[in-house]
Amino acid sequence: VNSTPTVDLVAPKGGEYWIGKKKITWSTKDPDNDALLHRAFISSDNGKTWQALGTAPAKDASFDLDTTKYSDGVYRVRVVSSDVLANPEDPREAQ
Repeated sequence: VNSTPTVDLVAPKGGEYWIGKKKITWSTKDPDNDALLHRAFISSDNGKTWQALGTAPAKDASFDLDTTKYSDGVYRVRVVSSDVLANPEDPREAQ
């Protein structure tokens, strides 16, 4: 049975003011020790819609964000980690 991984957002913590280039960072665990694929997203409407920022390889736990590409405002970020690489027939994901 394939187990679901966990992902915890490390940065940003929330309520922070970011300017310039910053790193979105997270930590993950997979009970099966599967390699995980990470996808980062950003939302400018409090999570109603999400724009993909990109994909990070299994060994990475960060994604570079250039805040100068976005208008001033309040944003949410989310990371989705999936074990699809090890379990293409029955993938599990966490966000």
